[in-house]
Amino acid sequence: MERIFKLKLFAFPDFVLTSKPKDMRMGKGKGGPDSKVAIIKKGQIFIELRMFHKYLQRNHFLAISLLEKLGHKLPFKSKIALNN
Repeated sequence: MERIFKLKLFAFPDFVLTSKPKDMRMGKGKGGPDSKVAIIKKGQIFIELRMFHKYLQRNHFLAISLLEKLGHKLPFKSKIALNN
């Protein structure tokens, strides 16, 4: 099977959330790690999808529908930008 798409993800979960909030009083420890999150700023490219040239005509609509479905699952507003 040939590769049609190349997908790059530009978010890496490197910020650790703890069980205690930041505005706690000093002392009694920080709290255990709860989860890891990725900080994504407004205007930052989150996902890049590249298609190889010979498949561009046939799968253009497939790629756009894939990104639209992915955008519905994200907890923030997203926009699809096309670069020809």
